[in-house]
Amino acid sequence: MKCNQAESMFSPYLDGAVTGTEMLALTRHLDSCAHCQRKYVSLRQSQQLLTKVGRRKAPEDLSLKLRLAISREVAQSRRPRFHDFRIRVENAIQAFMVPATAGLATAVVIFGFLMGFLALPLQADNSDVP
Repeated sequence: MKCNQAESMFSPYLDGAVTGTEMLALTRHLDSCAHCQRKYVSLRQSQQLLTKVGRRKAPEDLSLKLRLAISREVAQSRRPRFHDFRIRVENAIQAFMVPATAGLATAVVIFGFLMGFLALPLQADNSDVP
């Protein structure tokens, strides 16, 4: 067995995911190769240190945050193509409609007032004629 083959088997060997013949071949290689043996021992010590640290507990609200993020992604992917553009146009029109409606109402009131003011003298002139 060559060193690069042995090094690729270190992790599966530590996990117990190698066959008996692979285990025997790797053991023989480690007995004869000091360089690979140092790398293997270093990897095994790292694995042991990591197991001593233990697992970190996930935050309690993690599942809620994940569901919320997924639902936002799904909702955004289901939007029509120009949805954001349509919303912006609607908002612009609505912002314009209030002043436009107020302006139109003011114009109608002023026009009505002027028509009433100008129409009264005409009716007074017509009443004098028999």
